[in-house]
Amino acid sequence: MGSFKQFRQEFIKYIRAIEWTNPFALTLTLKQRQFNKSLDVIQVSITLRHFLNRLNRAIFGNASKRYKRSIQFVPVIEYGPDTRYHVHAIIDYPLKLNETTLQSKLVSAWSNTDYEYNHIHLQPIHNDGWTDYITKFNTKPDYALSIDWENVRRQ
Repeated sequence: MGSFKQFRQEFIKYIRAIEWTNPFALTLTLKQRQFNKSLDVIQVSITLRHFLNRLNRAIFGNASKRYKRSIQFVPVIEYGPDTRYHVHAIIDYPLKLNETTLQSKLVSAWSNTDYEYNHIHLQPIHNDGWTDYITKFNTKPDYALSIDWENVRRQ
């Protein structure tokens, strides 16, 4: 357990070292089955990649592909026997968008993924409480695999 605590502390340091401009706490909930296939961590990661591609395209247009423009994004996958798959993330959205526009783009991008579930929660981050929350040990059967490094986006 000691190594997990150390891993958690290093991950918290990693998050805090990122220069966030306008960070928001984001929670996305996923369907547990789709197309007669049960959801797993790999499919959650694929769904997140699809979501981020759509969201970045909506925010940055063609520059998202041409110049690899992306919002900053740090996702953590949670699940358990009594908990549906969901993602907690820190998302840094551009100041050029207001919160209503961001919410609209998030809903649109998420609703166009196969495993989307109707629950999206977004709120501004004012302190380190969200970082502590998303790095907790509960609802992470394999702590190291719960951090979706494939979908972490930094500037």
